Amino acid sequence: MFRKLTAAVTALCALLAVTPATASDTFDRIMSENRIVVGAAPWNGFVAKNPTTGEFEGLIVDDIRKMTSRR
Repeated sequence: MFRKLTAAVTALCALLAVTPATASDTFDRIMSENRIVVGAAPWNGFVAKNPTTGEFEGLIVDDIRKMTSRR
C-alpha cells in the first residue's frame, strides 16, 4: 500500500512539474477585461454579512474594497 501511495505521489509531482503555468493567461485576461472576481467565505472576524444592510463586512472585505478603489 505504501509503495502504491509513494508511486502515485511521485507521478503527481512529475505531472505538476511539466504542466505549463497559466498565471500569465489569467493576468492578461484580468488586464484586458479590467475586472477581477474575488470571493470570500464568511468567517468570523474576517467576513460577515450584516443582517441589517445585507452587505458583507470585515477585514477581508475592507482590503478588497481598498484594492479596487486604487485606480
